[in-house]
Amino acid sequence: MMSWLVRFSILYTLSTLQPVAPQTEYPKGYFRSPLDTTLYLSANFGAIRGNHFHSGIDIRTYGQEGLPVRAVADGYVARIKVSPYGYGRALYINHPNGYTSVYAHLQTFSDEINQYVEQEQYRQKSFDIDAFPARNALKVSQSDLIALSGNSGGSSGAHLHFEIRHTKTEEIIDPLLFGFPVEDKLAPRFANSFIIYEENAAFKHKNGHYPYVEIKQNVISKKWGDTVKVRPGGYAFAAWADDYMTPENSDVGINYLQLYANGKQQFAMELQRFAFDESRMVNCHIDYNDYRARGKKWHKCFVDNGNSLPFYQQTQKFITVAQQQAVSVTIKTNDLAGYADSITFILLGDSTQAHFMEFHPNNKEANEFVYPAKNNIFKQKGYSFSIPKWAVYDTILMTTKSTNHKRRDLYAPYISILKTDIPLQRSFTVNIDVTPDKNIATDKLVVVRLSGKGLRYKSSEGGTYKNGVITATSKSFGVYSVAYDDEAPTITRFSNKGDKISARIADNLSGISTYNAYINGNWWLMEYDAKNDMLTGILPKDLPAGKHEVKIVVTDERKNTKTFTQTIDKP
Repeated sequence: MMSWLVRFSILYTLSTLQPVAPQTEYPKGYFRSPLDTTLYLSANFGAIRGNHFHSGIDIRTYGQEGLPVRAVADGYVARIKVSPYGYGRALYINHPNGYTSVYAHLQTFSDEINQYVEQEQYRQKSFDIDAFPARNALKVSQSDLIALSGNSGGSSGAHLHFEIRHTKTEEIIDPLLFGFPVEDKLAPRFANSFIIYEENAAFKHKNGHYPYVEIKQNVISKKWGDTVKVRPGGYAFAAWADDYMTPENSDVGINYLQLYANGKQQFAMELQRFAFDESRMVNCHIDYNDYRARGKKWHKCFVDNGNSLPFYQQTQKFITVAQQQAVSVTIKTNDLAGYADSITFILLGDSTQAHFMEFHPNNKEANEFVYPAKNNIFKQKGYSFSIPKWAVYDTILMTTKSTNHKRRDLYAPYISILKTDIPLQRSFTVNIDVTPDKNIATDKLVVVRLSGKGLRYKSSEGGTYKNGVITATSKSFGVYSVAYDDEAPTITRFSNKGDKISARIADNLSGISTYNAYINGNWWLMEYDAKNDMLTGILPKDLPAGKHEVKIVVTDERKNTKTFTQTIDKP
């Protein structure tokens, strides 16, 4: 087997390459900055995230909450969403020029907006709301204080998530195309390796990806003309680069990528805008197998099967190399400031080289396939599953089996459905036969996906039981079974400090469905911070001094309920 540690060239110098011109001219100078501080980014538009592209820019607040957030232009509040997950407290403002600005993970809103939100929460008796105020009910002018920055929802640290959307289509657009004052003084840089794929359709149908190797940089030689020897055939590539803006800040992702063969462009990526229903296709954009295995975010330098994202240009998927033929390959990336980096090497056909990954078709395997363009239904003893049209990106060899076990916490065998490193665009449905003990309630059964060493970890996929079969949907292949959840959520760490009440709520399996708090029998607003499992609330200002009963009621997805009651003394 040949050694894949070969020499290739990576340039870390600034280039005269100009940025790719945006397909649409976006208004520059119309929007002001959403913060009064200098804009430093911790994440860019289009950054690779789990199952989605990042839909905006993350602006650093350096661990602080409470920074003033300003309306970037005149407009009106079109939507207010409050959730313990995702964007947390989020504000959507429509502007007269046809765009919408979005501000997320907020700590709180302005007084006028807060008053509207609280009224809606008490009207709906829910902390979670998704409200759409009447047009012009909440008008704003450019530079108005609309909120304070925070860390709400699924945020992993204090920052401001900011977006620009096209109001009519709701497509998300890179805010940097609008000229927001983000300082960029540095070039993007490629990693010290790249991926090369060998064309092999049969291998891909079985494994969900082409056979590939990682080509690593030789740190001693960085000169032009380095050679990668491969068997004659077709080859494609993937690369990983990060962009840098100022020395004080960490790296962000890239939005522009090109591949050239003998000086002729074969592929280009311009990641400038996309629709939300396209975002999960990031799993087809990157090398999903390597991402699952090692967490690396390789951008494919080709449009793979099933990828219908709108920001590519491609003339040829594979570069074909004949015996002793040499092809010069260059991969380039650039940013909007005009800085660039590139990788250049020679691809040389050599019939003495080995294939990247050995592949021996197993003739004993069933010749059943999952096809992208059809509804796929598979029936096995004790279970069945259906994979809808356009759920998978390419034709995949169907692999599945049922395995018995001796676990007492499960009510069905291990049901293995394809491989976890094969991505799904849409949910598939699994049906599992269950013959439960007569002493248990079937509405407490739940389909679980198993993972970890010994498949010890269970994650709920929900499910509905009927006539001996439980049915659930999932967006991940893997190993499934059926568990039982008759355990109520827990309510612990109750605290009463001054006017602030807090408690920790958690659930063991099916997940928290509802949470409600009451003072003297009247519904009371408490905020749920899901990432920290905490409920917090401030006692109403008009609550008189004296003793009062606080009650918290939490119910999980299997209707198991926990009630906690505590008498407090308000001074």
